[in-house]
Amino acid sequence: MHSGLRSWDYLADRVSEVAGRLQGRISVQVVDPLTGRAWGWQAGERLPSASVIKLLIAWEAFRQAEAGLVHLGETVSVRPEAVVGGTGVLGTLTPGISLTWRDMVALMLVVSDNTATNLLIDRLGFEAINATASSLGLTQTVLGRKMMDFAARAAGRENYMSAADAARLLAMLVLQAGGVPGGVGGPAPGFLTGDEPAAVAPGARLSAASARELLAILEKQQFNHKLPALLPPVRCAHKTGELPGLEHDAGVIYLPAKDAYGATAADAAGAPGRAAPGVPADVPVVAAVFTWGLRANADGVRAIAEVGRAVYEAAVGP
Repeated sequence: MHSGLRSWDYLADRVSEVAGRLQGRISVQVVDPLTGRAWGWQAGERLPSASVIKLLIAWEAFRQAEAGLVHLGETVSVRPEAVVGGTGVLGTLTPGISLTWRDMVALMLVVSDNTATNLLIDRLGFEAINATASSLGLTQTVLGRKMMDFAARAAGRENYMSAADAARLLAMLVLQAGGVPGGVGGPAPGFLTGDEPAAVAPGARLSAASARELLAILEKQQFNHKLPALLPPVRCAHKTGELPGLEHDAGVIYLPAKDAYGATAADAAGAPGRAAPGVPADVPVVAAVFTWGLRANADGVRAIAEVGRAVYEAAVGP
C-alpha cells in the first residue's frame, strides 16, 4: 500500500510558516486515508462553512438516491422565484428550465450554484442532512440555513463546519470509493482524526459507484485559484467556500505514485514499451484549509494555495 505523504514534519514546518505570515487565522487538516495517518493545525475550530457545506448536501443526495428516497434522474423546474444570488449560473438560464437532480448536484459542486443548492435542501430536508452529518461523525458540522438567506443569518442560524470535519468527510468518500481510482490497492480499515477511528454508520454509507461519481464531479471544479493553484498538473477533487474575511478549500489531491523504475502513471500512459496498468495509481491525500479573520480575502487565498503546495512537496520533495 502506498503512502501519500513521506515527510509529515516538512508539512508541519511549512504550515507553521504560512500561519506565521498570515494576517488572519488558519485551520488545516491533512489525512492520508490509505494509511490512516492525519495531522492538523487548529483543525477543530468550528467556523462558518461557506460553500464547503455543499459537500455534505451532495453526500446526502446520493445517500437518499441509494435509499430510493430521491431519483437523481428526475427533473425539476427552476421557477424564477427560486433563483437566488451569489455564485452559480441558473439565474442566467431560461426561466423555468428543467434539470435533473443529478444536474443540480453537479452545478452545486462545480460552480457552487446557490439556487441548485437551495432546491436540493428543500428536496432532501434539513433534518435528514443534519442527521447524516451526525452519522458521519461530523461533530462540528450543521446546516442551519439555505444559501443567501440573510434573514436566517441575522437571526443567528448559520452553517458551520471545521477543517477536521471537511477532511473527515472527504477521506470517508475516498474510502467508500475503494481507496484509489478504480479501487486499486484497497483502502485502509479506517483513518484517524485526533485519537478516534472514523467509521461510516451503515445508514449513511455510499456505494463505491456513488462515491466515485461524486469525486469525479469534484474533479471538474471550476474555481481552482486556491488549493490547486500552486500545484503542477495533478488531479484535484475539491470544493471551495468564501465569505467576507473568510476563505476555505477542501479536497483530494491525487499525488503521483511511482513504480519500481521511477515512472508515474502519467509517464506510463505515454511511454512506449511500459504498460500503464503496471504503474501504481495516483495516491489520494485529503487536505482541508480554512482561513478566517482575514485582513483581506486575497491573503487567505494565497495561504490555502501555499498549504496545497506544501502537501505536494511533503509527498514528492520540495
